[in-house]
Amino acid sequence: MTSANRLAECVKPVVEQLEGRTMMSITVQPLTTDSDGNDRLVITGDSKNDTLLVTDDPVNLEVRIVKNGVNQTVAYPGGDPIEIFDVDLGGGNDKITFEVYGDAISPNYVTAQRSIALDGNTGNDTITMTIPGGIVAGSDITVDIDGDSGNDNTTLNFNYLRDSKLDIDLKDGEGNDTSLVNLPNVLSTDGFASPNYNSAVFFDAETGNGKNTLTVNANSGIYYDSLLDIDIKGGNSTGSSYDTINLDFDNTTVEGKLFVVVNALNGDDRINTRVDNLYVESFNTPSYASSPTAMFNINGNDGKDQLTSTAVTSGFYIDETGFASFAAKGGNGDDKIVTNFTGPIDVAVGGQLVLNIDGQNNNDTIETQLFFGDFVATTQGGGGQTTLQIMGGQNRDDVKVLLTDLSTNGAAFGPGAFGAVIDGQSNIDKIFAQFTNLVVNPLVRNFESATIAILP
Repeated sequence: MTSANRLAECVKPVVEQLEGRTMMSITVQPLTTDSDGNDRLVITGDSKNDTLLVTDDPVNLEVRIVKNGVNQTVAYPGGDPIEIFDVDLGGGNDKITFEVYGDAISPNYVTAQRSIALDGNTGNDTITMTIPGGIVAGSDITVDIDGDSGNDNTTLNFNYLRDSKLDIDLKDGEGNDTSLVNLPNVLSTDGFASPNYNSAVFFDAETGNGKNTLTVNANSGIYYDSLLDIDIKGGNSTGSSYDTINLDFDNTTVEGKLFVVVNALNGDDRINTRVDNLYVESFNTPSYASSPTAMFNINGNDGKDQLTSTAVTSGFYIDETGFASFAAKGGNGDDKIVTNFTGPIDVAVGGQLVLNIDGQNNNDTIETQLFFGDFVATTQGGGGQTTLQIMGGQNRDDVKVLLTDLSTNGAAFGPGAFGAVIDGQSNIDKIFAQFTNLVVNPLVRNFESATIAILP
């Protein structure tokens, strides 16, 4: 055997397994500027399952980033803030957390401009955003959340605004999504922006197709001439895929303006609205005429919808300067509309309340229970104008109405003889009604079967 053969006999090929290495799938792009010269930070991902934490720190003039466990710091260039954040982690089941450094008491954004876009892209993503403290002194913050496709989970947390603006756009996208939005609990002023002292919050949401749950907590003090504007659209889903939209306005004071519009679109949707301990009143003494306004427009649209609205513990109060309206429409489908405002309702002389409940098309079940009374000992004890319209709509409807008035001055239905009307409208309808201690009983018409009790 030659020496070469002996060497080949001794040397055997060996495959050595190298130590595993994690390839970074999150890229922090170099800072750029937009056409207005604002600094822009772009963070991208790929198809892997990524975890990203972004902390915007206006105090230390930097942005701290943790990408899949690896730390990185991006300093504010020249001390000027990074105003645009654009995060898109691509495919995969990603976790995105964006937070602002600070506590819940101190202002976090002062005279700040921010545009924050967080996109989970495809996959089952978790997106969390928190501004723990105040947005103040003319700040203008825009938040754009896009869950995209997949079963996503989104949580948004905000605290308070003074003389500032917050614009939130939430798109859940396709899939079975769960979203929780905690809107600011105070919209007010430091008294610098005369003559109209105000802050403004705009919240727009689209649940997309799928079986989705959206919960919005709007337990806010909307002071001076501030504005809270909420616009929610459901998805076009069928069968077991439907939207559940929960709106919580308990313990809310409206001195400015509150506008709420919900359109669930297609599907057998559930819309639950709480308005317990709601004040619509002039709270401060501004230098202009105050006109507190709260308007709710709830529309189930197509499908067998369930619309439930409650104020059963403390009720709500509308003072002599206030206006409130509540409209619930079933749309097409065999809907169930339950309205229980028994906490009680107190509309002061000069104030106005409009209630409009409409089953619209198909065979609907409408249950309405209202209790008029003295909200607290210091109120006027009712006497303000209330307009009540309950309509069955087309096809066979089953209506139940319980109205009770124990207020000091009595509920004043108006304007005119048609201030309180309960109308079955077309087809064969049924009503059970009980009116207790009303100054003027409602006009009841177009019911083929009617049981009505009038009690002292």
